[in-house]
Amino acid sequence: MSQTIYTGREALCSVMPREQLSKENANRMSEEAPQARTDDVAEELSEWIRENWDADMSLGEWWERLAFARYTVPHWPTEWFGRGWTVKQAQVVRATFRSMKVPGPPAGLGVMLAGPRC
Repeated sequence: MSQTIYTGREALCSVMPREQLSKENANRMSEEAPQARTDDVAEELSEWIRENWDADMSLGEWWERLAFARYTVPHWPTEWFGRGWTVKQAQVVRATFRSMKVPGPPAGLGVMLAGPRC
């Protein structure tokens, strides 16, 4: 069985078959990436925002940048375009968007329904 590798926009829209999600994956969310301190998360994101935010771009373009930088849902596993961070670190990400007065990633039921089911 060959595996399709998606790149760019296709990767954001692809769906991993449920049978590929194993019990081992269920606990990987907090183990995937080296865990940074929350201060480091805020500093890293603040720097990224300063380099990437443009008030003249559309909201869709901004959200696309967030997705490719893996800031949309940073507590998701890396194979689902997350950063493998903890929920606490994801809260720091949201707080940083608010403190810098830039739009954060989309939130709500749509994001939850699109996420990995472990």
